Amino acid sequence: MLAFVHMEKTAGQTVRAILRKNFGTRHCDFLVNREARTSDWEWVRKCYPRLESVGGHSVMPYGEFDRIFQNVRYFTYLRDPIKRCLSHYQYIIDCKAAVDEFPKWILTQRNYQTRFLCGEENADRAIEILQQKIGMVGLVERFNESLLLWKRWTGCPRLDVTYRSVNVAQSNRLKQQLLSEQRNRELLEECHVEDLKLFRYVIEEVYPRQQREYGDSLGSDLEDFERKLSTASNWTFRGLLGKAKRNLIFRPGVRDWEADLKKAG
Repeated sequence: MLAFVHMEKTAGQTVRAILRKNFGTRHCDFLVNREARTSDWEWVRKCYPRLESVGGHSVMPYGEFDRIFQNVRYFTYLRDPIKRCLSHYQYIIDCKAAVDEFPKWILTQRNYQTRFLCGEENADRAIEILQQKIGMVGLVERFNESLLLWKRWTGCPRLDVTYRSVNVAQSNRLKQQLLSEQRNRELLEECHVEDLKLFRYVIEEVYPRQQREYGDSLGSDLEDFERKLSTASNWTFRGLLGKAKRNLIFRPGVRDWEADLKKAG
């Protein structure tokens, strides 16, 4: 089973669309607005008895998910920590959600990618997780190439990794405004020391190894792939069935668990 460790603002919705269109009703979009519980993962097992792919912000290579699901092949995408953080804040503002001023909010986002991978602000521990658990690491900055590396890693040559981008910011105005202030730039550096260490490791060690493992045809394959993107679509009938199953069967079941827990509490 493929497990997508989906961090905020790392092209996750586009990757999710690719998974859904390829695996359909055998892919689970695990989306809940709270911390995942054992009952949620048991419902995934029951709802998707032939599960081949799962993704979501609660899918992590440690903790409850890793304990319940065996023989999982984890993959993830990382992004330059500064750009990811700014994009995350702009996304919240664009959604018109309640949020603190940037200097206060960023303190809640310290070393976000490192914490997501290992549960603590410790790049060395996150690197251990990458080495031991994560089979493939893509880069948002090299997204198209990363998709080819991911496809090779899956061992599924029939996967269709063409796509149309999902959830792309319409403007970079806020990011530019934040970066124009010296204190914000200092905060971004201070709050991402471990993330920057992790990101450098991936750029210098992990990603070049994955490129070498792909072989000499990577450059020409990438050119061919990018030509196909002009006519690409995220729609497939299989993907439509997968979305219907998520909305009509899986998500109502998650809400039932929430209702039961509220009554019990």
